[in-house]
Amino acid sequence: EPDVYSLSLKELSREAAFDLLREEAGRTGFAALATAPDEELQKIYDVVGGHPLALKLVVGQLRFRSLPRVLGRYEKGGTPKQDELFDYIYQEIWDTLDDDSKMTLLALAQASETGFTFEHIVSISGLPEYSVDRCLEDLILLSLVDLGGNLYERRYRLHRLTEVFLLTIFDSS
Repeated sequence: EPDVYSLSLKELSREAAFDLLREEAGRTGFAALATAPDEELQKIYDVVGGHPLALKLVVGQLRFRSLPRVLGRYEKGGTPKQDELFDYIYQEIWDTLDDDSKMTLLALAQASETGFTFEHIVSISGLPEYSVDRCLEDLILLSLVDLGGNLYERRYRLHRLTEVFLLTIFDSS
């Protein structure tokens, strides 16, 4: 593609990471994290560093677990190396998903970069609409699924690293 190019980003600075954590928390309606003092956000930064996607994934985990519990899971198994961080975070999230959410992710693994409509996901997954609707909300909040499209047609697709993680799971099975 002539207008597409790769841009490598370095880790965010401490201040930028804090801004991202607060922005993501505000976007998902997680007021406790959005208004958390810098000392609490520093604990996250000490473990995750300034990796934007890792920060977003941790925000997703914090919606369902306490800060000490999320950070304790990292410390319990030892802090993973930088190149293992995403796999580690994704595995933690995968282990907490219910079967319908996993089925929704697997249905989305078949989508192209343009994603699938809600109706297509229902058709592929074989799940009832109410279940797919709930799963998509949860998966978007966990930063596993990206939402696109327009006002009249919403489209859902996996984040690239979510797709890579799913391939890793099934290659090792």
